[in-house]
Amino acid sequence: RVRQAMGAAGPLQDSKRSSDLSGDISSQKRKRSSLGSSDRETVQRKDRLYCMVPFIWTPKLLPSYHAIRNTWGKRCDTLKFMIDPIIGDEHVGFKDLRSNSTADLPEDVVVIYDIQRPWNACPMSEEGNCRNIWEKVWRSWVWVDSHGGRDLAEWFVKVDADTYLFPENFKRYVRAKQLSPDEHHYFGHRLDHRIDNAAPIIAGAAVFFSRSTLMESAKIYRKFSNEYSGEGLRRKRYEVCRDAHTDQEEVITAVCLKEHLNIYAEAALDDLGRELISVGEIEDVLLWNRTEQGKKP
Repeated sequence: RVRQAMGAAGPLQDSKRSSDLSGDISSQKRKRSSLGSSDRETVQRKDRLYCMVPFIWTPKLLPSYHAIRNTWGKRCDTLKFMIDPIIGDEHVGFKDLRSNSTADLPEDVVVIYDIQRPWNACPMSEEGNCRNIWEKVWRSWVWVDSHGGRDLAEWFVKVDADTYLFPENFKRYVRAKQLSPDEHHYFGHRLDHRIDNAAPIIAGAAVFFSRSTLMESAKIYRKFSNEYSGEGLRRKRYEVCRDAHTDQEEVITAVCLKEHLNIYAEAALDDLGRELISVGEIEDVLLWNRTEQGKKP
């Protein structure tokens, strides 16, 4: 199933843009000369988008990698696929890049070498969880910030490989809302029903950060150590801002941003209050009872 991010109202705005570009050069010059100050600010804005895709490097999933690169991925200003240090699968065999780094990987693929729980390891333990996405996500954000991400883009999105993203619609959105990358923003498809009395979360299909949020959250993640994963914590492991063996990356992200930075999830909606990010089949999205899920009328 493919989720859609920033897809609403795209065709209408695309057709308007095409008609604007159909005039002759002189008419376009007249339009530019008549721009107001707010319009000039919009033209001059830099809203570059850094797309970070957590990925598993196996032959089975390579078609998804190529599909992303050949479609929406090439419209990101920066595109990186973040993979575990162990690649391959049970059919072709596993290769540990921490001890053998001879793999010929594309330039847009980043190996997160310091992952402590690679995806292929599924220990028989009380956690019983093979989808340890949280560690991969927070270490990926640290990598992005440590490798010049703040100089490459104003906005950042962690986007799942089964999501279809519209980068151009995202840019229209932040410009229309006049959002600043130098202020804290954390937005996407907001969910309010995950944990009682907890902060709302952004669904993991597409999680957007401003540059300011990226930089400050990376500072938090760099402090993670064994003290965060110690035994005997009263709260469940996904209710604490720490490293943990869990797939609840959306929840811990929201907890960290709330507790340390007082940042809350913002819903990405159009001017009519419609969702710009769909996390399910269209018929399911239309029929969801948001009141039952905790959303206030």
